[in-house]
Amino acid sequence: MRDFSFFKTPSKLQRTFFKKKLRHGFDLWHYCRRQPNLFFSLQPFAVRLFSMHQTKALLLRRYRFSETSFVVVWLTQEYGKVKTTARAAMKQGGGLAGRLELFSESDISFKLHQKNDLHALTEVMPSSSWKSFSPHYDTLLAASYFSELCDLALEPLHPVPEVFDLLRRAFLFLQQQAPTHRAIEHFEKELAKALGIYDPAQSGFVALQGLLRQVTRSREELLKKVEGMNPRLRGDAVTV
Repeated sequence: MRDFSFFKTPSKLQRTFFKKKLRHGFDLWHYCRRQPNLFFSLQPFAVRLFSMHQTKALLLRRYRFSETSFVVVWLTQEYGKVKTTARAAMKQGGGLAGRLELFSESDISFKLHQKNDLHALTEVMPSSSWKSFSPHYDTLLAASYFSELCDLALEPLHPVPEVFDLLRRAFLFLQQQAPTHRAIEHFEKELAKALGIYDPAQSGFVALQGLLRQVTRSREELLKKVEGMNPRLRGDAVTV
C-alpha cells in the first residue's frame, strides 16, 4: 500500500523550525528537496506564510490597540470586511502615520493571521483622487452610520462587492452635499437588497432592523440632525 503520510499536517515543532530557517534566509528548496515528505506537508504552510493580500479598501472605523497602534476595520473590494492591526501608526515617522483617515479610500496590503481575525496591516496608500469629508457634524454622522451598518452586517473575509460599491457611492455623495432623509433611506434599501433580506412591502430599515438592532440610536440621532437642518444657514458642503 502506498504511503500517504506526507500529507499530514506539520507539527508545531516543524512549523517553529521552518519559521526560524526562513528568518535567517535559509533556502527552502535546497532544504525540502532532501526531505520530500516534509516538503509536501509544509508547502501549504509556506504559501500562507508568504501570502500578501492587496486590495482597495474603505476605512470603516479604528480604535486604540496600544500606545502607538490602532485596530483598523476595513471594507475591502475583494475580501469583504477585514480587521487589521496598524502598529506604530501613532509613532512619529512610522510608515502608517497620517494614512489612516476615517472614511477614506486606500490601497492596502495585509497578511492573514491563521489563528484569529486580527490581521497584520503592512502598507497603506491613500487614493490620490479621494477628497476629505466636510467638517459638518451631520455629514460625519451619516458616514459613521453607513459604516456602522456595513460593519455589523458583514462577516469577516466574506466579500460582497455590491456593499463595497454602495458604501463608496455613499461616501462620494457625502463629499459633495449634505445627507438627506431620502439618501439615508436609499442606502438602507440598497444594503438590504445586497444582503438578500429586502422585502418590497417594507422599508429598507425595517428589513435591516431585525438583523441590526444596535443601530437604532445612531439612526435616530442622524434623522433628528437632518430634519432639523436649515438649508439657508447650513448650505451644501462641497469639499475643495
